[in-house]
Amino acid sequence: MFPVTRHSVLHSIASPEEEQRRRGLEALAEAYWRPVYKYLRLRWGAPAEEAEDLTQGFFARALEKGFFAQ
Repeated sequence: MFPVTRHSVLHSIASPEEEQRRRGLEALAEAYWRPVYKYLRLRWGAPAEEAEDLTQGFFARALEKGFFAQ
């Protein structure tokens, strides 16, 4: 269900260069947004709009807290 994480994307996210971090975060969000959304819909039975909000909230918090940079 979830794609294999490319190590190059993780290295980009940890880069000191802002542009490289931005590209890495975009690639990560693009790869994982739909699987996270589908997981919330299928596993937890979240309605579509709620699953979208939760998915956006997850990525927003993860970026805010730097979860992916570690």
